Amino acid sequence: LRKRLWLMAQKMLGNYDDVTWHASTEQEAEEIRNWFPQARILTALNLPVPFDPQPTPTSDDPNLTLLSVGRVHPIKNYLHGVHVANALADSGLKICYRIVGPIEDRDEAARLKQAAQGITLEFSGPVDPPEVKQHFAKAHLVLVPSLNENFGHAVAEAIAHGRPVLVSDQTVWSTMKPGPSVSCLQLNVTDWVESARNLLRMDHDTLVDHSQEAYHSCLRDTQHLAAQRRLFKS
Repeated sequence: LRKRLWLMAQKMLGNYDDVTWHASTEQEAEEIRNWFPQARILTALNLPVPFDPQPTPTSDDPNLTLLSVGRVHPIKNYLHGVHVANALADSGLKICYRIVGPIEDRDEAARLKQAAQGITLEFSGPVDPPEVKQHFAKAHLVLVPSLNENFGHAVAEAIAHGRPVLVSDQTVWSTMKPGPSVSCLQLNVTDWVESARNLLRMDHDTLVDHSQEAYHSCLRDTQHLAAQRRLFKS
């Protein structure tokens, strides 16, 4: 409600009439137009972090680490991630599900703790951007079960660090072709568990090769780089 009132005030006062907007995707551009119909918008994916694949985690405790990166809020749908982690644990795996990001909704955090059964659920809190890499390095699989994402930076960072990703079909990634290291799925626990097992069976060299292909085809292709240059020439 506070955000909506603030946006309404800015629209009435015309404070953003002379602003040029940068949208990561067409979906984000449309959301800007919903509030500022006459807005001047340039669309370009955010540039990713450098491609820097990490070695396979060697720690035996826990046997399997799942990672989500982002604020703890119902829109991120980490409850689905907990259900997936629970199902994997039911098959005999020792699971740690780590969520890195600020807790914006404490009620949601409480729901996640209550739902976690037979797994270790960790809230690591917010970290500085350079420190996020170490969390990807310790993870075996990245989960992005969000109900709505304009882009999905966690997916891009997972690819850059050579980690397999399960992502909901509510993001722009469902319109891309990231290859075998990224599975874009409807929010069905059974499908996610099956896909998780397939991704986890992928050997490290194959995973890195697929991640590198996804990095260059989805994040650093000539079309995206040209769109980035237009941002600075406008």
